[in-house]
This record gives sequence, structure tokens and C-alpha cells, in this order.
Amino acid sequence: MSQSLIRSIAGLMVVLLAPFVSAQRAAPLASATPPVLIDDFESISAWTLETVDGVDATIHADSGRRARGLRLDVDFHGHGGAVTLHTDRQFDLPENYELRIAMRGTVTVPLLDLTLIDTTDDNQWRSTMVDVALPRDWATFARRKRQLGVVHGPSGGGDIRRAGALELRLGGLVGSCFSVVPIRVARDTLVEIDTLHAGNDIIMTRVHPALGSDSSVVGTWSYPYRTVATAFVAFTHGGQMLFRLPLRSEAGNWRESSPGHGELWGTGPGRTRSSWTLADSALIVTDAHGMATRYRRQPASD
Repeated sequence: MSQSLIRSIAGLMVVLLAPFVSAQRAAPLASATPPVLIDDFESISAWTLETVDGVDATIHADSGRRARGLRLDVDFHGHGGAVTLHTDRQFDLPENYELRIAMRGTVTVPLLDLTLIDTTDDNQWRSTMVDVALPRDWATFARRKRQLGVVHGPSGGGDIRRAGALELRLGGLVGSCFSVVPIRVARDTLVEIDTLHAGNDIIMTRVHPALGSDSSVVGTWSYPYRTVATAFVAFTHGGQMLFRLPLRSEAGNWRESSPGHGELWGTGPGRTRSSWTLADSALIVTDAHGMATRYRRQPASD
């Protein structure tokens, strides 16, 4: 029997905010900028569903808060997993904004990610909410621009001005295991405490000076890693922790056995051999264990 995780999701909208006033107490604005509706869910055909770890899920049109909504039904088959709702709707974002979504349900979601993807499909801005208790009656959940941090892509920062897609991901659900690691911050030193093994604490050093408005943990930190010189950990305004490990380069050779197909192999000690295929402007490399990795050609820069 499937488990109804979220009874419905009502109209998802971007609320355009007035410019930020840097003052202890600002007077009320005479008129607020009206909200911009992204989706009224009169049709759910623009939404797709992705699951991991053997989870089964379906989406259905249903009643919403005031009009129509989207219902998500999930069957976890007794184990954990994650579900992602995705839409390719495009919309502009102003200098300052707030994302609002109305939801109701019967469970607490350990990790709820709201992700904006730009029109290049390469850069992502995400905000994570932890232990979100979905109420039986409708409730509105909001995330402001400052709560979304860059989590992926070559842009390396900056603002997103036009969204090409939006995702809502529910993770850590029903039996999924994750751990909470205590940390201690003292000026420019962050200590990740190993509560199980004494003496295995990770000591990190701040890479960039903190801004006065930042939480003490927000920023990029580094520490010596066992296989490379340095590893980096970034804590974003949106509540994300991002781990980055610089990769070592490996030389190798390749050959084409037939049009669009071939082999490649490394010249290092392991000398691993993989096959490659060109399909739909993508390079798909499959290793000896059947694990496939998809690469996309980077557009030439001017």
C-alpha cells in the first residue's frame, strides 16, 4: 500500500519584495509588489518525478489550498530514500525575492531542498530546511534570496536572475540513516568533533574572512586530507554543507573502434580500461564494473 507523503502542494509562487532597507526599524511600505504565480497546478503535466533507492512514487492532480494542487503518493517498501519533483518552468527573479510554497501532509521530512537551476542548466542555488513537520492543514513555507546558496556549477557565486527550472527534493525519509556531527567554532578555527573515536577530530581553518553579517560557521574552510594536500568545506547561508576535494589528473589514451564508439585507458599503475560512446551530444564512459558516467561538451568560449 502506498504511503501518502504530501497530501497536496498548492500554488507555488515567487513574491517580489521591496528593496531592502538597512535600518533598525523601517516604516511600512505604502503598497506591496504583487506576488508572481509560477504554477497554479491547473495542470501537472509540467512536473516530473525522480526517486532513488527503490522508492515508488506517483503524482496526481488534486484540490489545493484555494483551487488546484498536486498530490504526491510514495511507497518506500520499508526502507529509506528520496523523492524529487522537477519542473522546467522559466521565470525571472528580481534583485530581492522570496519563494513561497503551501503544503500539507502527515509526516516530518528530515531534509527538504528547494533548488533553483539557471537557464544554462549548469548552476544551482539551493536552500535546505531540516525536520519540516508537514501539518494536516495548509501551511506556507517561505525561503528568501539570502537563504539560497550556490551548490553546483561554474558560476561559483553571484545571483540567479532567470530560473530555467525548479526542484523540490524530500530526503532522509522513512528509515534513511544520517548522523549529526557536533562542531565548535572559535574565530578562524572550526573543529568537527568525532564523538565515537577520541583523537579523530577534524580541525579546519577559515579560507576567507567572515563578513560581519555572517553566522560564525558560514564560509569556506580547509583541512589536510589523507589523499591530497587540502580538502575544502563550505557552509552556506541556506544551511548547506558542501565538501570539495580537488581531483588529481590522470594521463591515458583513447581510440575509436567504430563511429561514435571506442575505448580509453589510463597509463598509471592501475591501467583501468573503459568504453565510450557518443550519443545526443554527450560522452558516456562506462568502466569495467558497468558504472556509466555522462559528460556534456562545454560550449566554446568567445
